[in-house]
Amino acid sequence: KQQFMPETIPPIFDLDNAQVLAIELRRGKRRIRIVNKESRWLIESPIRYPALRTRITGLLNEARKLTPLSLIPEPSNLDQLTQHGLNPPRLKLRIEGRTTNQELHVGALTLMGDNVYMRTPGRTGVFVVPRYFRDDLTFDVNRWRNPKLIHFSPDRRVDNIIAKTGEQVQFALQLNVTNNTWKLTQPAPAKRADADRIRRFLETAANWRVTKYLPENTPIILETMGLQSPSLQLRFTEDTNQLASIDFGGSHTNNPGLVYAHDTLFDTLMTIPRANTLDRLSQSRAWQLFGDHRLVDNFDTNKVARIEIEARSGTGKTIL
Repeated sequence: KQQFMPETIPPIFDLDNAQVLAIELRRGKRRIRIVNKESRWLIESPIRYPALRTRITGLLNEARKLTPLSLIPEPSNLDQLTQHGLNPPRLKLRIEGRTTNQELHVGALTLMGDNVYMRTPGRTGVFVVPRYFRDDLTFDVNRWRNPKLIHFSPDRRVDNIIAKTGEQVQFALQLNVTNNTWKLTQPAPAKRADADRIRRFLETAANWRVTKYLPENTPIILETMGLQSPSLQLRFTEDTNQLASIDFGGSHTNNPGLVYAHDTLFDTLMTIPRANTLDRLSQSRAWQLFGDHRLVDNFDTNKVARIEIEARSGTGKTIL
């Protein structure tokens, strides 16, 4: 019999999102663990891969607001817990903070199927909670992944970009962090690069999306996907730290609008939409996409005090 009404039952969790260090889901031997490392969410188990921040934040917000619809008094025997699907629990949610950890045990659905039984260690009674919260606790690891192909951390600066086809370097871009100017270091000779074009390229690359992650035990071999000898390799670094490393292969067998890709940092195979940018980067003169076509470097026109114009014909000099 349900004894207490919602207004007398305190929320299940006492959370401050900024203090959460990890989230862990367990169901039998299955486990999904997501940790907060340097303000960046990372799936740690069963794979290592960047997690989708908005999904983590959404879960924590829902957990903080989660208030039971009603509370059933503490069962007098384990059989009653078993009837509620809590002996053992169907799944466990653990939220780890800087100073304390909180855990929720999730049981069976109620008779009508719209709510679910839950309980927390250290508190008496069985909670009745809307099932939507349980439905968000998925063990489909792909739903926790960040779907971006390239994961640039907002606090890291890309200062080197290298593109290769086979052993041939298509182009190499390097940022001078002192004056914030880019240079095309390869192909030789070194030349000025257009910072605006590079910025637009980085914005485009940051928006590339994965359409499908291939399972680790996929029977498709790298050679079949064109990844044994990738058609294009892209590397983004900050000093000597690799920020992103992607190999691009051939077209998908059944969908030429998709290409295979391999994230070598996280050892993940995937498919992505074929973009015009990728095709252009694979061309032999791709470096021209980033060259600075202006004759002189940018300068502050307000600081110009003198302009001289002189013709080779010897007709004199004009001074403005």
